[in-house]
Amino acid sequence: MATKFTFAAGGAFLVNVLSAGLAAGGAWAVFSRIGTIVGFAEALSRNLGPVTGNHLLIALSMVAGSVIQMLLVAAWRSFLREGDMLFLGIGLMMSLLSATMSATTTNFFTNEAMISRNLHAEATGPAVDALRNGSDAMRDAADAAQTLASQASTLNNTEDNFGGTCTDVTTDPGDGPRRRLRERHKAAFSDLSQRLNAISNAMYEYALDIMSADEAETEVLYRKALGLTRSSDVKAIATRLAELREDVTTTFFDAQNNKRYSCQTPDFAARIANVEAMLTNGLKMEIQDVRTPEAGVGHGFLLLKDDVLNWITGERPDLPTAGRVTLLLTLIVEFLQVTMLVADFRQRRRSGRETDRWDRFHATYNKLTAVEAQRYEQILTALDRLTLRSEGRLWLVHGEGALSGAARQTIDHFDLDSDRAFSSGKTRTVPLARLVPEWVDARRDVLEGDSFTLYCLPRGIDHWRRRARRDVQHYRSRSPRRGNTQAYTASSATAAE
Repeated sequence: MATKFTFAAGGAFLVNVLSAGLAAGGAWAVFSRIGTIVGFAEALSRNLGPVTGNHLLIALSMVAGSVIQMLLVAAWRSFLREGDMLFLGIGLMMSLLSATMSATTTNFFTNEAMISRNLHAEATGPAVDALRNGSDAMRDAADAAQTLASQASTLNNTEDNFGGTCTDVTTDPGDGPRRRLRERHKAAFSDLSQRLNAISNAMYEYALDIMSADEAETEVLYRKALGLTRSSDVKAIATRLAELREDVTTTFFDAQNNKRYSCQTPDFAARIANVEAMLTNGLKMEIQDVRTPEAGVGHGFLLLKDDVLNWITGERPDLPTAGRVTLLLTLIVEFLQVTMLVADFRQRRRSGRETDRWDRFHATYNKLTAVEAQRYEQILTALDRLTLRSEGRLWLVHGEGALSGAARQTIDHFDLDSDRAFSSGKTRTVPLARLVPEWVDARRDVLEGDSFTLYCLPRGIDHWRRRARRDVQHYRSRSPRRGNTQAYTASSATAAE
């Protein structure tokens, strides 16, 4: 019994230390604004030297974790002793609080990389989205420019074979300044399409690089991406589009004749203006703050909360299970802690250190029938008169005599003569000479013979005897006419457990 008590008490102590350490470590990291495992280790190593202000935070966090464990232990012990539901509520609350703090700390330390990635994605998300939208706009502008190149090629063939591609003048077919204008436009829009595609690809690459870059690289890449939208190449493209639109709205210069001509084409000019608008609107970007906040233990709690809530509601079952696993593990730790506290309390009750007068919770009587009450009386009488302690265990001595029937009731009730009991040495036959003479002399009135059988009683027999005596007395107090228990009551009051 002493070994089990030591194990229960020692196990509860170790679990308390583990739970308090996890909770206190998380509290210290929160108060100290320590965001990384490396920072946690470095801060711990720094504070092993001369006393600094951070030692106060360490002490306060350890006190907080220890206080939680003290309240937890006190509440559960009070509940087990008195059965007050208030203590049960406090104990459950403290257990959940300790488990949540431990799970938050563990969840952060085991998922710091994922939390940092999520924070980085949230911080850079607007900038990345703007770059991707700008890339899509440049690709659309490139496609529109390529369409204009195809239309210019069609107008070139029409002007060469039929003439009349301008709305303000009538031209004859063949090689002339207006056919050469269409040919130049074909080459110009084809070149602009390639340049716009290059800008689109560059913006998309910057978006990908920002997503995977660290904090220092992110700011550099973002500045380069913003610089691209304001580069000389973009300005040159805008200038060239304006010149090409002017060719088909006012006049254009023909280098071969060194002369200006008119060839207004409103529909073609409108398409050029549309490309200009796509270029201008696609590169309008508000400057975003892409600095990533440092991951902290508080983010571990948010991840834990979202994970558990989404798992309960089933909204996003594809989330990582880290939060649920860490919470489950810490709840298992708390369950082990409470289990060991219960085991320790039971050992204290069995050893007599927890008295019945405080045991209101365990004082609930079992309702016995008349047959059960009579059988319990016989078993209790046998346990009071026919038991002896040896090798740290309580043994029932069975032999001939007045109480042989009561001994047999005890053997049958606890199944003491099973094959397992014989094979494990819990049942043995001893001669009269092996028994203590004083013990035998005190029981000459109920014990006869020269050989006796010893049955090893269960370890919880003291607890069972205490409960059975209480149940029998309660039964007789409610039904005083069902039997006379004065002899039993008197003997049980003076008998040693």
